Amino acid sequence: MPTRLPAKLLIYSVTVFLVAALLYPLFNIVTSAMIGEKGFNFDAFNQLFNTRGIKDVFSSTVIYALGSACFATLFGSLLAWINVRTDGEVKSVSGLIPLLPIMIPPIGSALGYLILFSPQSGSGNRLLRYLFGLDEPGPININTMSGMVIVTGLSLAPVVYLVVSAALKNVDPALEEAARISGYGPWRTVKLVTMPLVLPAISSIGLLVAIHAISSFSFPFILGTGAGITPISVYIYRLFSSFPARTEIAIAASILLLVIVYAATWFQSRLVKNGNFARVGGKFSAPSVIRLGRWRIVARALVFSYVALSVLPLVGLVIGMLQPFLGASSDQWGLANIHTVLGNEQSRSAILNSLKLGIATATINMTVIGTLLYFSQSMMRRSNWIDYALMSPSVVPHIVVGVAFAVAYSTSPFNLQGTLTLVLLAYCVIFLPEATRSVKATLSQLNPELSEAGHVFGSGPLRTFFKIVLPQARGGIVAGWLVVFFVATNEVTASSFLGGFNSMVVGYVAIDYFANGRLGEVATIALIATLVTSSVVLVIRKLLLADQPHN
Repeated sequence: MPTRLPAKLLIYSVTVFLVAALLYPLFNIVTSAMIGEKGFNFDAFNQLFNTRGIKDVFSSTVIYALGSACFATLFGSLLAWINVRTDGEVKSVSGLIPLLPIMIPPIGSALGYLILFSPQSGSGNRLLRYLFGLDEPGPININTMSGMVIVTGLSLAPVVYLVVSAALKNVDPALEEAARISGYGPWRTVKLVTMPLVLPAISSIGLLVAIHAISSFSFPFILGTGAGITPISVYIYRLFSSFPARTEIAIAASILLLVIVYAATWFQSRLVKNGNFARVGGKFSAPSVIRLGRWRIVARALVFSYVALSVLPLVGLVIGMLQPFLGASSDQWGLANIHTVLGNEQSRSAILNSLKLGIATATINMTVIGTLLYFSQSMMRRSNWIDYALMSPSVVPHIVVGVAFAVAYSTSPFNLQGTLTLVLLAYCVIFLPEATRSVKATLSQLNPELSEAGHVFGSGPLRTFFKIVLPQARGGIVAGWLVVFFVATNEVTASSFLGGFNSMVVGYVAIDYFANGRLGEVATIALIATLVTSSVVLVIRKLLLADQPHN
């Protein structure tokens, strides 16, 4: 229709702008790494591969990513099986497990574990040595590859839990019933029927978790620094932050990381497409529950232990906030770090700027993406390409975005180096996928008959959107806003490149303080940021629920 042409052009223009905001800096760093004074060349990559210790960087990355993925996949799948298919389910906890990763930001979680289980001075280790009469150091050493793998795996296990639990719920119970009729016991049925049906889902999410681990920064930086372990994400940061900065090699490493992640993501998408996933039966019958007998106590203990381990870093952050230095005795504890942080203009600005950026990012992304997806679906027959375009940042590691934006937008004609505008632009691009997922999930739950009724009675597209669609979608939009707000406020990786003296954010200041050994102040900043953001989420959620009609 002619009247819809301007709206379609606007939809195309906004989508192209959002994608270009990411593609331009990526194209910029690729060309800067491959095109120099001598024309097209691979000098930057030659320098990268000839750098001393690069083999250790690659081997550490592979071991760390695969180890974290295997631990998270096994542990998350076990939790899902216990809570979905056995009598060891803990209903009061099962709904909490998916929320645990965002309760504490990664840098706060990593630092909390370090404060507790540093081999020499960790408060948890000191308590264990006192209780069991052990000699120093240890008994737990978090500054090892195994420590990094376990901690990262614990943080990623809920992602596996969500996918595997959904797959287990979708298994056709008739198949398991047929196996039992044929004489298979419960454990043999799990092994020969249930597991093959959910194995594609487990394999797919395991690969996705490995992709997340490859580009992880906070855990290897906080925990690997003391052990001399340097995965590629930390390696890129150190190349950029060294003096003089080795920008060309850092860009080459970023491009290599991007290629690896993109290839792994493509393989994962093919695995999802070709996988023989759990079948959903046409006639519903509740799946049988496996009775664990004496193992029921062990299963429940495992679930509660996971929750305790996930919340434990908060204890570490509180202890770190009270300690003047790592390993200080309890009679030296006090509130000096709180006074230092709150009395420091730099720290206060970082916390305030992070909150502003979180609010701005969530508001911009949810408003733009919500409007864009709604009108594209209602006006276009084929709008899947818009979904794919908006999800494209999900295959780009945050550290690569940080490098690309720092290189591309800090020079003419933009000249945004060290500004909050640059950080906000990066956040808006990085968290497009989170906003897109939330909006798509919300739109899929809307009742189209109400919108159609509005059109029948003469309501135009805008009136229908504001009077009919928004009231239905309000809960989902607010939920998506809270997710984007929380992850944007606590972002660390890209912030470590884009932050500066005029654009202090929590991630930038925390990394800078940690590098200078100011652990107590890092713990205080991380704890304050966690409490403030959690309070905002809880208050908004409570106001939303209080405003909902009661049946």
